[in-house]
Order: sequence, then structure tokens, then C-alpha cells
Amino acid sequence: MNDNANAVHDADGLPLPRRCLAVAAILGAGVLVVLDGAIANIALPNIAQQLQATPADAVWIITAYQLAVVMFLLPASAVGESFGYRRVFAGGVALFTAASVLCALAPSLPWLVAARCLQGLGSAAVMPLGLALLRFTYPRRLLALLAPAEN
Repeated sequence: MNDNANAVHDADGLPLPRRCLAVAAILGAGVLVVLDGAIANIALPNIAQQLQATPADAVWIITAYQLAVVMFLLPASAVGESFGYRRVFAGGVALFTAASVLCALAPSLPWLVAARCLQGLGSAAVMPLGLALLRFTYPRRLLALLAPAEN
């Protein structure tokens, strides 16, 4: 392969400094949305005690998040396909972050459940679109993807 062919082939991914930043941002957001679910499960008894909620009612703190993620995972992917992976991913990170602030400020169980639902919506955009963005961050030759056959 000549130098021009290499340059064209590598152009389908990000240049190396930007690639590292993109991967760090994508992985950082992914870690946050996964970690959030684990932390909430561990802290559930303390949260319920602080909000004076019964154990049966406190389960909604976890359920609201999981329901929102499951219900909006595929629609978020479709929206990302229509409006751009990066734009919807960034919107998901922003929504997740804003909802996290609302969770921290929650004065009551209903407030916290609503904020957790919003967190789940943001997570639903971050999870699948982060993976899609990784696919476009690296050149195809590094992902072992085959280029489409040219006619």
C-alpha cells in the first residue's frame, strides 16, 4: 500500500491525540453510568433511612433507574442514528449529570425517584452511543473491520 492509500485509510478514525481524549471521555461516561447503579444498590438502606422511606418504597430508587434505561436504550440508539451519535451522547451525559445534581438535592423519595428516572434516560443514551462512537474513533484497520467492497 502506498503512502496516499495509508493516509486515506487512516482518515476514517481520529488522529492520535484526539483519539485518546475521545476514548477517555467515552470510557469515563460509561464508568459513571455503570458505577451509579452499583452505588445506589449499596447505599439503598442508608438512603431509605435518610428519606424515612419503607424498604418497599425505597426499591423504587433502583427500579426507576433500571426501567428508564431498559425502556429507552433502543429509542436512544435510534435517535443517535438520526441526529448524530456524538450529539445524543453528549446530551445523555448532560442529562445524567443534571439528574445527579437533582438526586443529591432530593428532599423526598418522590423527588429522588423522579431524578433517578432522568438519570436512567441519560444512561440510556450514554451506554449504546458510547460504543458506537468508539467504532468511529479508531481507523478501521485497527478495529479489524472490513471496508465495504467497492464496485
